[in-house]
Amino acid sequence: MKLYKILFAIQMFLSITIITNAQYSGGIVRGDTSVLKVSSFLGNTWLTNLTSNFSDPNNWSNGNFPNIETAFIPSGGTQPIIAASSGNAIIPQNTNINILSGGLLTINAGSKLTLNAEASIFVDGSVANNGSLILKSDAIGTASVGISTGSISGNVTVERYIPAKRAWRFLSTPLKGNINNSIFYNWQNNDLIVPNYGVEIWSPTNGVADPSKTNAGMMVGGSSTSIKQYLNNSWSSLTNTNGLSSQPTLFDATTNNALCVFVTAPYNNGNTNINAAAVATTLSATGNLIMGTHTKSLVPTSSGQYLLVANPYASSVNPSSITLSGNIASNFYMWDPNCVGSYNVGQYTTYSRTAQTYNLVGVGSGSLYNNSTAIQSGQAFFVQVNDNQPATVTFNESDKAIGSKNIFRTNSGIVQVMRHTLRRNIGGTLLNLDGALGIFYDGGNAAVDYNDAIKFSNSTENIVLRSANGSYSIEERPLITDKDTLFIRIWNTQQSAYTLELTGENFTNTPGLTATLKDAYTNTNLPLSITDTNRYNFTVDANAASTGDRFMIVFKANEADGTLPVQFTNINATQKGAAVQINWKVATEQNIKQYVVEKSTNARNFITIATQAANNIDNSSYNAMDNSSINGSNYYRILSTDNSGKQQYSNVAVVKIGKKENNISVYPNPIVENKLNIHLQNVSKGNYTIELINTSGISVFKSYLQHEGASGSQSIHIPTNISSGNYVLKAVDEQGVVFTEKVVVGNKF
Repeated sequence: MKLYKILFAIQMFLSITIITNAQYSGGIVRGDTSVLKVSSFLGNTWLTNLTSNFSDPNNWSNGNFPNIETAFIPSGGTQPIIAASSGNAIIPQNTNINILSGGLLTINAGSKLTLNAEASIFVDGSVANNGSLILKSDAIGTASVGISTGSISGNVTVERYIPAKRAWRFLSTPLKGNINNSIFYNWQNNDLIVPNYGVEIWSPTNGVADPSKTNAGMMVGGSSTSIKQYLNNSWSSLTNTNGLSSQPTLFDATTNNALCVFVTAPYNNGNTNINAAAVATTLSATGNLIMGTHTKSLVPTSSGQYLLVANPYASSVNPSSITLSGNIASNFYMWDPNCVGSYNVGQYTTYSRTAQTYNLVGVGSGSLYNNSTAIQSGQAFFVQVNDNQPATVTFNESDKAIGSKNIFRTNSGIVQVMRHTLRRNIGGTLLNLDGALGIFYDGGNAAVDYNDAIKFSNSTENIVLRSANGSYSIEERPLITDKDTLFIRIWNTQQSAYTLELTGENFTNTPGLTATLKDAYTNTNLPLSITDTNRYNFTVDANAASTGDRFMIVFKANEADGTLPVQFTNINATQKGAAVQINWKVATEQNIKQYVVEKSTNARNFITIATQAANNIDNSSYNAMDNSSINGSNYYRILSTDNSGKQQYSNVAVVKIGKKENNISVYPNPIVENKLNIHLQNVSKGNYTIELINTSGISVFKSYLQHEGASGSQSIHIPTNISSGNYVLKAVDEQGVVFTEKVVVGNKF
């Protein structure tokens, strides 16, 4: 090594000070203060006492340009410049460039810095980008901007590689800006045909023969538009990709937008055979990079509304550390395009921030998700806002997940998980078809609330946990201290052999706890290991009892009897003049002492309004009156208590009272598990005809309900053979008054 390099290394070594509360992250020593100068023994260091040529290997302490290593650019002296005279620079795969506090990397006009796939740049100083900065993406991976406190100026080009599979994808790009920000300009190459770049987008109604920046930008074709946005709890097809007529751009001056895109092939100016086999492509977009703390402001229009949120960073992020404010549920919904799912175009997977895991993991059915899978750069996901008040999702630089960082189980509390996976042998391979999670922790709510993730149904096989009237992909409860039961439902099954895989996690902290799988169809009881994986093989045949509510898991802690808790089968509330009548039905009612009716005006804080003794007869019905209802929303739930003191909640029913517009609405919307939950608000007493009308104007389902007047809620089951998609709910009273609402069945795009 040359003498000046040795002297520089010694100088850097002597300049290091001890950092309190320091940590090593992505090759950078971090602490309470800004990142300090780091000596060359930690990596390849820029020498500030030579020339400014960034690409000259003699300007680096290791005598070579950074390659598959960690490199540092400290402050002071001569700072690096990428200039046209010295050529463009390429950062190789698996190389980290760290610009320390006070450090400056300049990219001159006409010059280019490219980060290859899996390369990263960390900026605590600054990048003066007057040329081009490109973050590449390919089949190997994607370049990223790591945890940074500094800035990158100028336009940055961010790529997202899409493998060859015909599938829906929740996509975005981590950019902002109000110039050249349309979908067409970026993801459709501004009408340039570039091999293996861009995406062909089509519409049967708004497509044109020659897509361009002056028209819809979409080719004619398909049975539905291949790009959608999510508005007011339903999917809405875009009418153009040029940001015309109030249609969304890819990003705007403040943030990036989330879209759902069916990707099959690169952009080809409307000449793509959209029914052909998929071709891999790369989406490219150019704008100002989003860095620093970034907040997404959510403005729901109804309680329980789902909103699609885009990852704002050119980096994957840890879903468990994202900051939520307002009444947002603790579960995220992602679309996994790698799953077989409905029509082999993917399916939903649900992430529990409580247990920090997904409901379906592993390589079965093609899914690449595991417990430590982060939200990827360019990925979007659903959140649910529990009320109609503004809420925020805030991303911080510290949320970024770099490299192999493990984001699982950072919660120091005890979180017990029972993982349910439905599997079937397809083509000689045992595939994971669907999954559900039972989660138990100190402080968990025994009642159903918004932290229990409602199931987004698949048109193929489904598995859920049942609680009261609801079906959940994730159900949260308190830690098991006595007895508890998980009720399992499967549907959309075939006459075939299946495997139910049950895996317990973190149950070793409950001494004496046992679990038993009960198969009601075969009258089989199978003792389960709560610390290992259990596999139960079963068959679904022509008998309806061989599917549906066939299984349950019964937990017992140092108890000899196996009495099951009460199972609520229905609860509804109906306005009766100025009062509200609450009705509920129960099954498996044994050794129950009483029921307590609780009420809330905000869905969070409940008070007792009535108590009734239990009949202890299966399939019993009960009712109570609330003579102190308020104008607005009145929420009700039932608390059961057995003779041993064990308690269990029903789900929540709501009645809206007051001088409000008469209407009939559906919740949740999209409809899950083929059940219409209809809320009638300030409408007349009498019989109502209920119809579902498809997009062709054809009535595909008709039913009737009897309403007692004013406001109330009722449930109607619709046939399982009704196709997923968009419908209009039509309700007609005895006088011919018609109410309509757009609804979505089965969450199919």
